[in-house]
Amino acid sequence: MESKARRTVDINIFGREHQLKFTINALEMLEATTDDRSITVTATKPVWSMKDIISGLHAGLKWQLPKLTRDQVKDGVQALLRETSIFEIQGLITAAIGLSGLVFGDAARSPFADILSEEADTVSDGEREKK
Repeated sequence: MESKARRTVDINIFGREHQLKFTINALEMLEATTDDRSITVTATKPVWSMKDIISGLHAGLKWQLPKLTRDQVKDGVQALLRETSIFEIQGLITAAIGLSGLVFGDAARSPFADILSEEADTVSDGEREKK
C-alpha cells in the first residue's frame, strides 16, 4: 500500500512559500552536484557546506519551479540567511529528503517513520469516517 503522507516541506524563499520535494530525479540531481556524490552520506552529515545547501534547495524546488537556476537559488539563500540559520535550512532539506521515502524508506528503519505512520493513520481514520 502506498503511503499518502505529505511528502513536501514548506519553505519561505523568493518572497513566498514554496514546497521542497525530493523525487528520484531531484535526488539524482542532488547527488550529481555535491562533493559526496551519495545521497545517504549527504543526508546524514551533521553539517552541510554552502554548496550542499544550494544544491539541496535547487534540486528540491525544481519540481515546482522548473526554470529555477542555481544563481537564483544563491540569491534566495543569501536573503534567507539574513532571517534564519544555515542549520535550519539544512534541517528543512533533510526533512524533505526523509519524507520522500526514497532514501530511508517508509519502513520502521526510517528516522521519519513516526511522522509517516501518523500521517497514514490520519488518512485511514478520515477514509473510515467517509464510509
